[in-house]
Parts: sequence; structure tokens; C-alpha cells
Amino acid sequence: MTEKEKMLAGELYDCAGAELMSIWYKGKNLAQKYNNLAYEVPGYPEVSDVTKDEETIKPGDNETTPGNDNRNDTGNLMNSGTSSNSETVSNQNDETKKKITKNKPGKVKIKSVKKTKGKMKITLKKLRGVYRYQIKVSTSKKFVGKNTLTKNLKGTKAVFKKINVAKKYYVKARAYKIVEKKRLYGRWSGVVSK
Repeated sequence: MTEKEKMLAGELYDCAGAELMSIWYKGKNLAQKYNNLAYEVPGYPEVSDVTKDEETIKPGDNETTPGNDNRNDTGNLMNSGTSSNSETVSNQNDETKKKITKNKPGKVKIKSVKKTKGKMKITLKKLRGVYRYQIKVSTSKKFVGKNTLTKNLKGTKAVFKKINVAKKYYVKARAYKIVEKKRLYGRWSGVVSK
């Protein structure tokens, strides 16, 4: 049985066998030839027309003539409609930032807050397209200190235990999504005191 037959049968084989190595080299050479091909794409310069630091423009492709060098009335150069790679990348980044900010969850509304027997029950108004909700409960208006509790929940109802009924508590909530493995938070709701 040859090494190739052993490999195809799922048995233990020697990958350095002459037959397998010749197949491997043929595949490697074919991939190199394929990757080194120059493709002709309309609007892009051919490989032979590109130098290391800058592109040369073929005649007829947005070329500037001595009398028409794209200057405005003050003598400054104007953009000729072509953009460099760095401008394109920054424009793409701006567009993705705009898309991400447009996709932020809306502002959550707190439907009800009820305090009874050492528990606080909070109900939120449901929002569409939200991954989870985050609720903060605190005895401080600024939501700082050791008496601040935070909960992340899937649903719109939360119960906080060990609450002192005599104390005044402040509650706020927000929604968040997961976009590109990062949490994208919406605005905090108005603060409700109970």
C-alpha cells in the first residue's frame, strides 16, 4: 500500500514519502503561479504601471494638463475626484462609526419600581433589537459608593434583595447590544427615586 493510499484510507502514513512530496510541490507551485498573476481590473492600474512609492497614471485616466492643474481661484490645489488609500480608509472608518452610532439602543423607560419587605421589583419597557439591560440601584444620587448595585438581565424584570425599606433608593437603567464583540450601550434612563 502506498503512502497516498494510506493517507486516503485514514491510516498512519509518512508525509515525507516521495509520491506525497511531489504532489505537495506541484500544489505549492500552482498556488504561487496563481497568486503572481496580474489581473486587469477596470479603473485600477496594472502591476507594471505601479512604482514602489506612487502610482503612475496612464494617459486618459484623470490626467492633468499644464493648463488645467486643478487649482481654484486662490491658487490652491483642489481634489481631482481621486482619493488616496489613507483617505479611503478614514472615510470607511467614519462610515462604520456612523453605522455603529446609528445602531445604538434607544433610551430605556422604567415602567415601575416597587419596594416591599426587603425587596425592590423593577420593570422596564421592552426595546427591540436589544441584547440585554443593565440596571443600577443606589442610595446615592450619583450612583457611587458601596451601596450601589448593578445587574445585567435578559428580561425586563429585576428583583433586588436585602433592600432597606426605610431608605430612599435611586434607580436607572440602560440597554446594550453586542457589536463586533464589544458592548454598545444606549443612554441611561431618567433616574427614578423610591
